[in-house]
Amino acid sequence: MMKCNGEMISITENLESALGHIRHPFARRVLWVDAVCIDQEDAQERGHQVQLMSQIFSQAERVIVWLGEETSDVKGAFSVRTSQGYFLGPEGIALTMPGRKPRPSTLDFTMDNAAVSLSDGDLLPLVRLLERPWFRRLWVLQEAALAKAVIVHCGKKRVRWDEFSDTLNQLNRKGFVFDSFTPEAAMGVETVLEIEKIRSESRQSLLCVLLGTCSAECRELKDKIYGVLSLANDYNPRRKDSPKPDMAVLEPDYTISTFETFLRLAIWGIQVCGAPEVLSCTSVTDIEPLSELQGLPSWVPDWTRLDNNMPFSRYEFCHISQQEALFVCDEPVLLSGLDLEIPALHIDIITQVGCRSQFKKTPFGKLWEEEDNEPSKVMLRIHKWTDETAKAMHGALAWIYDCERLASLTRTAPRQIWKTLTAGMNGKGQATSEDFGHYFRIYKDFLEACISAHNLGGSDMVVPRSLIDIIGQVEAALHMWSSKRRFAITEKGFTVLVPNQTMQGDIVIIVANSRVPHILRPRDDGSYAVLGEAYLGNIHDSGLLEQGGPTGSTHETKYFRLT
Repeated sequence: MMKCNGEMISITENLESALGHIRHPFARRVLWVDAVCIDQEDAQERGHQVQLMSQIFSQAERVIVWLGEETSDVKGAFSVRTSQGYFLGPEGIALTMPGRKPRPSTLDFTMDNAAVSLSDGDLLPLVRLLERPWFRRLWVLQEAALAKAVIVHCGKKRVRWDEFSDTLNQLNRKGFVFDSFTPEAAMGVETVLEIEKIRSESRQSLLCVLLGTCSAECRELKDKIYGVLSLANDYNPRRKDSPKPDMAVLEPDYTISTFETFLRLAIWGIQVCGAPEVLSCTSVTDIEPLSELQGLPSWVPDWTRLDNNMPFSRYEFCHISQQEALFVCDEPVLLSGLDLEIPALHIDIITQVGCRSQFKKTPFGKLWEEEDNEPSKVMLRIHKWTDETAKAMHGALAWIYDCERLASLTRTAPRQIWKTLTAGMNGKGQATSEDFGHYFRIYKDFLEACISAHNLGGSDMVVPRSLIDIIGQVEAALHMWSSKRRFAITEKGFTVLVPNQTMQGDIVIIVANSRVPHILRPRDDGSYAVLGEAYLGNIHDSGLLEQGGPTGSTHETKYFRLT
């Protein structure tokens, strides 16, 4: 309990603990606490206050992130980073801090040469800390992202935000989050990196912010949208004097349903960002939608069960082969009730779809150790493999074999396998050269050699350090672009990277003014369901988009009705 305006009100144990630790022993301290300062039961006040959040937190002198008491399982979580300019990874891997901070969303699974001794257990306190509820709460994003300064508190221990985020950024880039962290802790890392993107003044569009925060939790589903409006660089609430009076309304409104909120966001996104950007956010998991979202049109992103939060549209730095729209068309997008009609080209039909990606990063931190006399080589201790590691390596190779089997049924050149699986990019989103095909073959040979050694009883292998860098580059690219997609082939014999829900008979289209194809599923009534975006590697050199027709293509532009 606490006294507020002369009256006693109930507060949570967590807030009581935070106030006890944060209070100044000798002076008055002024704090803003949402749970106390906003009437959570008044829908009108909540809507009004949400629009003020940007102003409130951007003018705050300091924001305090309270992670709870420092229990025994998180002691040492803030000590992972050292004073020597690097921080320590598992099994003696030291990751040097570069002079220039890399983009948080890029990956580089290669290793640095410096090494010191540290065991997996030393990272466990950090993992346990990142599993705490604060990192899953959606509203914390703007609180930490907009503030001038942020201090992270856990009990009596504290650390500056930039130090904390730098450590997590490096762990993520090197693949340790993907390899060693629990799903809950990995979600915590994603939250921190999304906040850091915004703090570093690299604000993105609202759709990109929603993709980056879709796994965050909130009691009110409408806050999936409202809770991040202030973080976007293209959001501007419609005013009475708006030059576009027909613009979709996208203001916090807690009196409407979640269904209506998601629908309004989709319409607003089409008007502001374009239909292709919205359709790229539509991949969904195979779980049933929530009851309040039953009947949501397939062209409206369901932010509660998004399957792939890494579409190409999320990353401004993507160097996919087509930097410009695949074909330009001035025909308008038409909205009729809950149906959306879009101008597009019919490109091809999916005939076979491969298995879901079984890719898993080779756990270098657990398996690789420097040799005393030959620092240019490392020992792969296969006899230390756990059953889980062996299963993961077998699964990765089986997945590649399945992709090769499908590709052999087409007229596609062998190089298109790796080009399709990586969308022609490395883990940093840069365009790959032809050398990357050689790297991919080395990676496949490496998996085969490891599995053969394991099957023979776990013989250890000595390999050159340069091999680690090659494997790391390939795995970073596969994780970035293939881990949430499937490899498929089309009726005309092309390879394509498609959403997980894609099936035989689905069609490949190019929406007007889109840089990448999309996948639709025909319905019995002549309409179509949207499955998400795709990557067709040789779309330019295949003749599919030859000049000729009035729209700049040999294909006929038609309207597809999306339901």
